[in-house]
Amino acid sequence: MRVCIVGQGLALKSSFAFGCAKLLTARWQLRPDIITYQEAQQAVPCWRMNSDGDYVPSPEQLTLPQWLATEPGSLIISANNTYLFSAAEVDTHTIINYHNALMPYHRGNNSQLWSIWNDDEVAGITWHRVDSKIDHGAILVQGYCPLAAFPEPVTSLDLLNLQHQLAQALLPLALTALPEFHETCAASEIDAQLQALSPSCQRVLPGQDLAKFHWGAPEGQMHRKRDVPHEGLLDLSWDFATSTRFLRAINGGALSFSARPLLDYHGQRYTIQRYSCDPAAQTLTLTCRPKLQLRLSFTAHGADVQELSSDTHHDRA
Repeated sequence: MRVCIVGQGLALKSSFAFGCAKLLTARWQLRPDIITYQEAQQAVPCWRMNSDGDYVPSPEQLTLPQWLATEPGSLIISANNTYLFSAAEVDTHTIINYHNALMPYHRGNNSQLWSIWNDDEVAGITWHRVDSKIDHGAILVQGYCPLAAFPEPVTSLDLLNLQHQLAQALLPLALTALPEFHETCAASEIDAQLQALSPSCQRVLPGQDLAKFHWGAPEGQMHRKRDVPHEGLLDLSWDFATSTRFLRAINGGALSFSARPLLDYHGQRYTIQRYSCDPAAQTLTLTCRPKLQLRLSFTAHGADVQELSSDTHHDRA
């Protein structure tokens, strides 16, 4: 059976799909094909391992749907992939998908962002069979980590990095759960790898009830790619915990999971470029564009706003 890993990526060797392929080659000497793309309808090569163990591009370039039609009956590993497989593709192939949340929670896009914003107790990943619905289908394996276990208050980028490590560690167990796959893997070995991650992670055990954890959103809630918490707007009436949680959720670093956070101040809208917080002093400093720097000092009675610099004079009441 042909094994093909598909996912989004700007460059092959920095992609999550390539990391999964290396893992399968090291563990079982598999030689999976890799298809990475920016847009699913963009023609791209299929990368195949040559006799020297290097990945080289195929001479022909096809779109992802065209590649999926070339070899029916393949095992497709959807790894950091936003392409929605058609019903015909689901029927033609065995397809498993990595979703960076604990299904049935946080279906859809940017799940790491919503886990933080909703103040969930835990976050994790799911490998599951693909069916006709989004982030649905039989669960193969799941793993999780308490958000409080991070040494610093977790950002979206921090969480996504851990989720990728967790997903790669659990991929062998996901594959061995398939009757179509004939290699073996010891769960105890994988559990040891999860515990060695920083912060330490755990596998969801059979029969374990995820509903026992605190969830800030109902199970099954769907997040669209364009959705952002509170429409991306920081509210100056929030308390310190809510304000910093909002900024940590949207903070994707260079990956830009969503638009930068916004701020309405004295009738003008600003874009928050940077922020720093001092939990001990309960202060938050915002650096915005157009030029504006604010310090928010939080008390039990609300936030006191102090202008540190500005291109515009704002009258204060």
